Amino acid sequence: MFGTALSQLRYGMSILLNRRIRPQDLERIARDLVATLGEFGAPGADSALLPGQAAGIDPEVRRTVTRRSLRATARTAARHTAYYRRLFGDLGLDPDALDPDDGTWARVPVTPKHALRGLPGAFVSTAARPALMALTTGTSGTPTAVWYSRAELDTTLALSTISAVLGMGLRPHHTLAYAGCSRATLPLLNAEESTTRVGASFVQFGTLEPALALDRLAAPLGLPGKAPQITHLSTAASYLAALVHRAEHDGWRPADFGLESIGVGGEVLSRPLRERAEAVFGARVATSYLMTETLPSGGTPCAQGHLHHTTEFGHLEVLDPRTWEPTPPGGTGVVVHTPYVPYRECTLLLRYATGDLVRLPAAAPDCELAHLPATSEILGRWSGPLSAAVTTRDLLDLVEAEPEVPLPARYALTERPDGGAELHLLVRALPARALRARLEERIAAAGLPLTGLVLYDDRTALPPTAPLRADLREHTFETAPSPPGAGTVGAVGATGSGAGDGDGAGVSVALAGTALGVRAPAAAGGAPTATGTAPAPAGAGLAPAGTVPASAGTAPASAGTGTASAGGVPAPAGTATPPVRTVPTPAATGPASAGAAPTSAGTAPMSAGAAPTSAGTAPTPAGTVPAPARTAPAPAGAMASSDGAAAVVSVDDEGSRS
Repeated sequence: MFGTALSQLRYGMSILLNRRIRPQDLERIARDLVATLGEFGAPGADSALLPGQAAGIDPEVRRTVTRRSLRATARTAARHTAYYRRLFGDLGLDPDALDPDDGTWARVPVTPKHALRGLPGAFVSTAARPALMALTTGTSGTPTAVWYSRAELDTTLALSTISAVLGMGLRPHHTLAYAGCSRATLPLLNAEESTTRVGASFVQFGTLEPALALDRLAAPLGLPGKAPQITHLSTAASYLAALVHRAEHDGWRPADFGLESIGVGGEVLSRPLRERAEAVFGARVATSYLMTETLPSGGTPCAQGHLHHTTEFGHLEVLDPRTWEPTPPGGTGVVVHTPYVPYRECTLLLRYATGDLVRLPAAAPDCELAHLPATSEILGRWSGPLSAAVTTRDLLDLVEAEPEVPLPARYALTERPDGGAELHLLVRALPARALRARLEERIAAAGLPLTGLVLYDDRTALPPTAPLRADLREHTFETAPSPPGAGTVGAVGATGSGAGDGDGAGVSVALAGTALGVRAPAAAGGAPTATGTAPAPAGAGLAPAGTVPASAGTAPASAGTGTASAGGVPAPAGTATPPVRTVPTPAATGPASAGAAPTSAGTAPMSAGAAPTSAGTAPTPAGTVPAPARTAPAPAGAMASSDGAAAVVSVDDEGSRS
């Protein structure tokens, strides 16, 4: 234990003096935490004092450390990066004279996301040794490249291991499945390394067809010393929505799984989706906030619903994205973050505009994490005034509670000619009069400034929607379509409409359940069948009433949800009731155009990829991402939120990103 105490002392001195952190000190602390688990079965009472655990600190000490850390970070950036060397020279800024308390820190201009995206090498320190380029998913535009040194990776992995034990509660008998994009290098590396260092087992799913992922979650593992089934799941909110949609449709029950915890990151997790996921899987659903660009800084939710941001790894500001002035209490602004040296030494960022919208508390919090800076949970992405007036969280809380809305929800928010905001929403079937009445009532009760509601049962008629992480489907031969006349497990229907399935593709999926020996879910009202096959629920395979099935050989609609902000200011609360308008499915509607979906919104790292299609359907051409219709570009410096790393520590987005 003497060695651990010495490692903790060296780590503490590095923070106070802004000296380079020895990764081996953090690794020693993480190893001893795991050893404590092995000997005593639980971490000690002093574990709250470990790195990254949000321990309380004297306010005056915090101010001193913040000032010293910001100056050291600015000094290093001005000396060793091309971007900040020129910026500080042109403005005549002295890094050693900057102070957040007297306003001089605000003289440093906000760093817009497009600057990092356009020339990532200009932010890399000449004193660093780049080892890994981490790319964000690009759901909000061009993927952002962030370079990490070997020392940064070692530090991040050690902190992730501590978080896996204390935050996620991972123990050696657990097994974690990572259902994130396999091309998201940094979160995948973090998840695998921190899980196995704890002694738990790791399974990489990728973003498979939801039916296959459910089958794997329910499969018995048969591993010595491990729980019978997968116990932890790490994924993005939109992919969780797709899993919930499929599980509810196919009749899965909590008893079919062995899940204890589901960690969600990278996108906004709505309250209704959390509740539906907990009901389907019988597991606790948790989220937090991390980003590839600002790792290891992040946020942790408290019991009262605030998001508390750590002060140990970086400096948080919440600014008005139009003026870059501080947001007043109770106001909505954008997260602007400065990751500290010595935690970051390769890609250096000062006052980085993430694009993630949050609301500041109107009064000082009195929760268990009140000693840390608090905001609301991530509300969505800034893309103009409309995105702040009607946020992604507002809309997801509204629509994801409705079973008649396929998950993940496909919607668009547009500006009317009279300046009002209009919500366009995909539903299972029209006319959906009862659903419309409920939505209009809840819109009025929530005070949302919406002046129009248009429902669709044909995704091709819906205005362009934003891409989601759930859209980054990965191909596997297990999703081969069934031969004619063969039975399927929970098939939605080979000619289902775009509104019938959660991913809007209407594909028929044949599972490898028989080979796996997995018990399939019971059909509605029936008992489960053996060897992995089960009858489809009554009516499965039929297109919902009021929809036109896609003709054979057509391409499925591309996936994506979010708000297509028009940049206008919507009408204030109390405007006239949304007009009763419905867009029926046109006769012989054609297929969705390949890749047609993207406005900005969503969160976290995952590179683009096209979902496999069923037999007879044409795959979407890679890289087809048309520009959003009727959307206003964000002002310079107010680009869409970062694709946050949904590593084991966070579970995203990019909660936005979480």
